[in-house]
Amino acid sequence: MYGEALRVANKHAPHLVHQINENYSRGPQAQNQSPDEILQSAKMWEESRDYQKAIDRYLEITETMFGPDHLEEIWNNCFNLAMDYAKDRVQDVVLILGQRMLKINKFDSAADIYEAVGYFEKAIDSYIQCQKWDRAFECA
Repeated sequence: MYGEALRVANKHAPHLVHQINENYSRGPQAQNQSPDEILQSAKMWEESRDYQKAIDRYLEITETMFGPDHLEEIWNNCFNLAMDYAKDRVQDVVLILGQRMLKINKFDSAADIYEAVGYFEKAIDSYIQCQKWDRAFECA
């Protein structure tokens, strides 16, 4: 139903897209959204340049919702948004996403985001887990 409402709004009333996304993201039905609907909502916020809300929606996506490769792509996008548009949230976002990357065995990506914000000890541990000794040594 959400997808249909957005499709109609995009075609006939673009000025309502923001309001529909806001209502759907925060309403009681938000708990019953499918992973694809959450992802679509996050992309919609990103396209409308409301990066804080986009980051919040991307963070709602957990490791049970998609495959590891797709999750890695989604979470790296979330990290990039935080780095570019929400510097005040980067540390918190990295702590959440780093842990999630480790849970899905994406050690290299976890290490990269940890290293990017100065969590060198966590980055080194992640590099060691994926046996990238050179990178661990450089980071140290």
